Amino acid sequence: MEMLNKLKSTVSTTVSQLSGVLPGNPVTREYEVGKQIGSAGPELLWKIYSGYKKSTKQEAAIFVLEKKLIDGYSKKDRDAVVELLKKGVAQLTRLRHPQILTVQHPVEESRESLAFATEPVFASLANILGKHDNVSPVPQQLKEYKLFELEIKYGLQQLTEGLIFLHDDVKLLHCNLCPES
Repeated sequence: MEMLNKLKSTVSTTVSQLSGVLPGNPVTREYEVGKQIGSAGPELLWKIYSGYKKSTKQEAAIFVLEKKLIDGYSKKDRDAVVELLKKGVAQLTRLRHPQILTVQHPVEESRESLAFATEPVFASLANILGKHDNVSPVPQQLKEYKLFELEIKYGLQQLTEGLIFLHDDVKLLHCNLCPES
């Protein structure tokens, strides 16, 4: 009986933690959200969670922005930030290129959060370089990760190919090139 109670409390704790991640957001209808694996975006506001699509079991990364993180701004600024972030994800959704992150589910908004799903990711480059803002707890594999010289060279090549695609084909200028992006 004790074992059953322990299992029940563990399951209910896990469910309550995950339901706190995306309360009321439509992304939870299609995706099962797992552990937090990183953070990304301006000021690392987007939390990145591992997950999978419920219908196909296809792995995904779920990006979540909790609106309470931008409560310190005035209403006008808060609305502008939310609209800018939604516009950025909408642009990303339309782009198709091997070196551009593939969005599997477009941005959805609820009262508490913005969320969208992409192909699986490990973390943002900022997280790999040691910036762990908005990541709690920091996964052990992220703390210990070291980039090899070959990864750096290949990463720079992919970044260059992606920027060439954006500038030449899409006629879009990326104005926020940084590890968080």
